[in-house]
Amino acid sequence: MTPEQHEALCEHLMDSMQSPADCDHTLRRTTQWLSEASTRDAPAALAWLKKKGGYCDCEVLMNTMSMDEAPNA
Repeated sequence: MTPEQHEALCEHLMDSMQSPADCDHTLRRTTQWLSEASTRDAPAALAWLKKKGGYCDCEVLMNTMSMDEAPNA
């Protein structure tokens, strides 16, 4: 995942969830986006997001949105 892809993922999550209450406490939207974006190594991207505290879609937004050191996964 490039920094640009990470930014696009966060934009996608913001567009698909109007509030944290819209989160179903899974990485469903994140996983779907990674698949559709043809991220080179989606498992590595998910592991990085989790390491940064992104264990569900809303946490990906809240805990990783300002991260600019996204891995090249």
